Amino acid sequence: MSGVGVLPAELGVGVRLTDDMALALLGRAGFLQAGGGIEFTAIQRDWSQNGSVFRLAAMVLGDRMTCFRFEGPQKCSTALYLLGEIGFQYRWSFRSGRAVSLGASVQIGAMRLNGSQGPSVGQAFGLLGPRLQVEL
Repeated sequence: MSGVGVLPAELGVGVRLTDDMALALLGRAGFLQAGGGIEFTAIQRDWSQNGSVFRLAAMVLGDRMTCFRFEGPQKCSTALYLLGEIGFQYRWSFRSGRAVSLGASVQIGAMRLNGSQGPSVGQAFGLLGPRLQVEL
């Protein structure tokens, strides 16, 4: 992928389903791209302890950087990505209930580009990392 994941920041709201699983809705925005999705996380231990976190997410992202790269800024609208993300993080938990995680995610999915020659569809893949997450 050419542009997805350029300086992204995420904001999410979630709920802990059990002592070791959570579900969240999130939004992501970065340089010339934005979107949202749903994320499932599972931790090795419970949320009050340090540990490894497995992350699975489905995202829909609009990306202008892809258009600039392939068509130029005047010749296409936003590229649309439908992505699945699989990731791994290590999470440090604090007594306050807050936490910090550091890891990476692999992205795989499909892209639709509305270019000057008409719409085109292709595969998309990439790496999002390092990924820093702060829980408040």
